[in-house]
Amino acid sequence: MIPGSFKLSYYNEYKSYLSCSRRRELLSSTRMSTIDDTRMTAESILNLVNITEATEHHCGSIIMLIKELAEYEHLLDRVELTSSQLYEDMKHGYVNGLVAVLQSSEVVGYVLYVPTFDVFQGNRLYLEDFYVKAKYRGKGIGSKLWEQLVANAKKDHCSGIDFSVLRWNQPSKEYYKNRGCINETGASSREVFRKILN
Repeated sequence: MIPGSFKLSYYNEYKSYLSCSRRRELLSSTRMSTIDDTRMTAESILNLVNITEATEHHCGSIIMLIKELAEYEHLLDRVELTSSQLYEDMKHGYVNGLVAVLQSSEVVGYVLYVPTFDVFQGNRLYLEDFYVKAKYRGKGIGSKLWEQLVANAKKDHCSGIDFSVLRWNQPSKEYYKNRGCINETGASSREVFRKILN
């Protein structure tokens, strides 16, 4: 044996042991961090979310979320609304909005709605759009937005909230049914028409 080779071999094995040990520590630390982050998200996310009226400051973020929703609905090519147009419409009262905002100021969900009228029932509210970013779903944010929307409708003495859902969007249908909404598609004798103004 070459002099010192035993010590060198032992030293290399010791370094290898330390390296493996360090990797195990890092892996364990990463796992614990992931678990803690998951627990915080599941248990505390609602404490980090504020539901507020949409303002000019939120319009850019709302447009981005509108495009996310439109992509999910395979309608992205139909989005023409801009943030400046949305703000002008809000300013004139043509549309109202609610946003779910994290403490970091990130907008993670929104509701857009407009006042409408029924000759049989009077003042009503039409829900135009309702969306929560995918990674924040199932944490109660949508419920908070919905509850605030209902509260606003009651405050304005609305007799109800109307909206439409794409036929294939079963998750949304179930979501609304679970909140006491009635699907009147079969019972209605009406057909919907639209006139495009240039």
